[in-house]
Order: sequence, then C-alpha cells, then structure tokens
Amino acid sequence: MNKLLWLSCALSVVVLAVGPSQAYAEGGSPERLAARCIAAADQTADRLIVANDNDADKTVPRVRYLVAKGHIRKARKEVAKAIARITRRSNIAAGKIRKCCNACIVKLMKLRRPDLARKVRRARDHQIGRVRTSQRRTIARVKAPLPG
Repeated sequence: MNKLLWLSCALSVVVLAVGPSQAYAEGGSPERLAARCIAAADQTADRLIVANDNDADKTVPRVRYLVAKGHIRKARKEVAKAIARITRRSNIAAGKIRKCCNACIVKLMKLRRPDLARKVRRARDHQIGRVRTSQRRTIARVKAPLPG
C-alpha cells in the first residue's frame, strides 16, 4: 500500500509539472489553461485527503491495541510517527498546489487574463484550505485513542 501511495504521489508530480505548461503550449485557450490548473489542484488535494484517511485508518487500530495492552509509550511513538507522515505529506501537497497554481497565475497575467488568474488563485486557496483541514482532522483522529 505504501508503494502504491508513493507511486501516486510521483505521478501527481509529473501531472502537476507537465499539466500547466502543456495546456497553453498545445494550442489551448487561457480558459483551458485555468481549467487544467484548477483540476490539477483539485486532484492533488483529493489524493492527499485519501492518503491521510488511509494513514489514520491503519494507525488508529494499532494505537488502540497498544493502549489496551498498556504500552502507552509505544502508542505515543506510533502517533508521533503518523503525525510526522501526515504533516510531511500535507506540506508537500500544499506546496505542489501552490507551485502549480502560481505558475498558471503568472501565465494568465502575461496573457492579460486577470479574471482567470483570480479564479485560479481562489481555487488554490480553497484547495490548500482543504489540505490543511484534512491534516488537522487526521491528526485529531490519530491522537484520539491516547489517554489523557
């Protein structure tokens, strides 16, 4: 499962790196460029949310088991590792969304389409918000089984 997750992350890097630059280079309109950027940001956020949920789904039962057996220190270590993974993954996804959308915004401004640039900026901010909400929610889920 971890290999599949990393493979999907690597694929998202390729999609994000190629998508925005190819949209206009292939004869697309500024509208198509904006749509591709927004779609790439949305897909990146969606994949991150699924990955965070899967991580919590695997971690929570292990933490509950360790707490039930009285291994509180091991449970805390397991939670700390999960939090580090979730945070790292969320930061990477937010950075990819920011980079992709910012490149689109620059291109759209050069094409004198500030209306589309604003649309991409709003989508960027919304998707980064979704990433951060997922991060907070997943960390809370992972911490919940710990006592006190």
